[in-house]
Amino acid sequence: MGLVEGEMEMARAKAGEWVKFTVTGVGPFPVDMMRFEECWPEGIADANAIERSFTEGAGRVQVRLCCEQTAAMSRPTAKRWESFNWRVVPDDAA
Repeated sequence: MGLVEGEMEMARAKAGEWVKFTVTGVGPFPVDMMRFEECWPEGIADANAIERSFTEGAGRVQVRLCCEQTAAMSRPTAKRWESFNWRVVPDDAA
């Protein structure tokens, strides 16, 4: 098995695993990031936190998201979240 084939096999093995991560920010939640990351709120409290982020003066909001890992994309894409002034919180800090 060549190097490229081995790398492809590792990517396929990781595909199908669930990824859960937390993001935090102030201001409206970047809803389009759920489309980009192909993720959704982990629970009702997280969906409510997204809704609350659109309320003026809501302050810092934290949302737990989950998605399926794919071979094509490593998630979460921290730099992209940062471009919306939201950040991915390390699991040990959530």
